[in-house]
Amino acid sequence: MMDGPKTYISLGTVKVDVDTLLNMFGNATKATKGLITKTFRAAHQLPLEPASIGLHKNTLVAELSMVSQLLQIQNKSLIRRLSRSSIFAKTDSDHGTVWILEYDNETGSLGADHSQLKRSVSLNARKSVEDKHRKRPPLKDCPDMNLMVSLPLGDISALSVPSKTIVHTRRFMINMGKDKAVVLASGGNGIIDKDDMKTLYALISQTIQYHTVYQGSFSRDGEMSNNVTPIYADTILNIIGRKQGDVANRKYLWRQIVKIRTTEYDVHSLTPFFDDNDRSLFKNNQFRFIIDTPSLSESALDLANDQDASPSVYEIIWHPVVFKAIFNNKSLFAFPESVFREPTQIFSLYLELRNRMQYAGPAGIKINKQELMDILLDGGCEYDFQKSFFSSFAKTASKSLREELKKARDQAKRLTPIEVERDFFGFNITLIVTGKTTFSEMIITFILKDVLQHCGVKMNTRGGNSSPSLPNKLYSTGQALSKLNTKEPVPAKELTGMQLWRKAKKIFDAINAVLERTPYALRLTVESIELDLIIIDTTGDNTIVETLASIEQRFSIDPSEVSQYLISAKNGLRGLSFNYKQITKEQVIELRRALNKEGRQMSIEEMVYHLATNDLLRKRIAEHGVTPETVDVISYILPA
Repeated sequence: MMDGPKTYISLGTVKVDVDTLLNMFGNATKATKGLITKTFRAAHQLPLEPASIGLHKNTLVAELSMVSQLLQIQNKSLIRRLSRSSIFAKTDSDHGTVWILEYDNETGSLGADHSQLKRSVSLNARKSVEDKHRKRPPLKDCPDMNLMVSLPLGDISALSVPSKTIVHTRRFMINMGKDKAVVLASGGNGIIDKDDMKTLYALISQTIQYHTVYQGSFSRDGEMSNNVTPIYADTILNIIGRKQGDVANRKYLWRQIVKIRTTEYDVHSLTPFFDDNDRSLFKNNQFRFIIDTPSLSESALDLANDQDASPSVYEIIWHPVVFKAIFNNKSLFAFPESVFREPTQIFSLYLELRNRMQYAGPAGIKINKQELMDILLDGGCEYDFQKSFFSSFAKTASKSLREELKKARDQAKRLTPIEVERDFFGFNITLIVTGKTTFSEMIITFILKDVLQHCGVKMNTRGGNSSPSLPNKLYSTGQALSKLNTKEPVPAKELTGMQLWRKAKKIFDAINAVLERTPYALRLTVESIELDLIIIDTTGDNTIVETLASIEQRFSIDPSEVSQYLISAKNGLRGLSFNYKQITKEQVIELRRALNKEGRQMSIEEMVYHLATNDLLRKRIAEHGVTPETVDVISYILPA
């Protein structure tokens, strides 16, 4: 019987040692570096003929099954790890499936003959993400209305610089009720600008829609909503009014998402305004709206490298504060469906009118030219600002309004201004035109019922104030999460080991965590976030708590019950032994030192874990001690 198609892992046409190769991916996780190391080793121990599977003759390639044996994991576990990695991409050919390590040709690591395979990888990138989220695929349709959450950061639109402005550091003054606070921003690719902020609103709106659509699916499967949201590029382009499928527009969106992903805010001065629950989610007082984009490789975060940067689908991992707010807000701000398609200046004006409408009197809202420049963060000259605003004001208006505005600009004078009115999503804007390229002010009046109607909201007929907001369908789910995350005020003496285990197990099941237990060591793995924690009797409690913080970042779940359980279980671990013969800590340290001299780098925890799971190794040390012969035997048996 002929074997079916095989699966391979390729490191490209590399001509360097493994240390140099690892240095190319200095930001990769420990697990990913281990995967590269094992693949490198397998490719040299059992060399294949690359040409037989359609690769360049100098390609380093190994069978996936060989690599999984060296890693001591199952093939399907290794495939899941590869699918979640940002630097390996999958491609299928007539010869089988190949997972290729991705890095640009400037390193000299990929040969020219890889180009066709590289293009195949790009074509398969979308399919890879879609397969990963097959159960709950990205939403293709645009929403009937756009939604936004309230964040503890105040007015987030103030955390941006003027459109088309590239600055790498900036101080922002934020209104927090009656108080003000200073927020420092920095970004290697430039700080978020007004154009990026509009796209950020669209991304958050689509995330709310996604989890609202699939909340029933999560509930039926007994799972928690995972803080990984797949989003099609074309869906966002449609929301913000750009042509779908256009490569230039996809590059435009890619640049925006990278800037949002890499802009970091120091929110130290805002912490007094946060409640205790939110304050704990800000690590070192640093904040980024998006903390990770697993579908983008490390090289794709460099805006200078834009040759192949036009992703068709993204995976977004929000900051825990943002993801929590999506579920914990009772109501959501509603926006008209097409308001995000307006030019950025007009969109920013709409946000300002929404903020001011609650304080507006019978005379409406008056905004003069200079004030409008300040609102729209336009630091250019007055002439250029007025010219661009005229263009934005008429761009999406009706043909009759554009003709009326053109006529007014031709005929208006400073002493004989002409008024031009526009219906603007329930607001009536009267622009006072004073010349070909000038205007003096705008007067805005509105009827609340009309503003609400454009947002898909009905007037409150039962008394009380009406606002352009809708009930959050995810709120009940958020409250269920809060109950799970909130520690019950049970006295410590009543918390038995079984009670702790039941609480921890709920979280383990929800995040697909695996806990391996031996009398001497524990090992907790969560493949989706590449968490691998080994606990022995000398592991510090703080180490456990700090390591589990990644669970909070990814899933917005308080891992305190898990920490309590693992600390409790750690206290029950005992020292290594075999047939009642103790293996001392000094012997473990001596063995580790001897292995390190042979180039087998291993932590104490890893050393203990391998001994804990192998009776033969413990027997050898217990009966013969740490002799050169014992070191040779253990060095041969242990994985590299």
